[in-house]
Amino acid sequence: MFGFACDETPELMPAPIMYAHQLGSHLTKLRKPGQSQWLRPDAKSQVSVQ
Repeated sequence: MFGFACDETPELMPAPIMYAHQLGSHLTKLRKPGQSQWLRPDAKSQVSVQ
């Protein structure tokens, strides 16, 4: 959970958090049908923006 809203994205969340969520969703889509042997359910994502 993240503690504030902003206008960086339509979801009113900071952009790096939205990018990390989207990346995690894509990783899940690869992992579930078995397309990736190295991804596990505890895979994590982190996005840094400068």
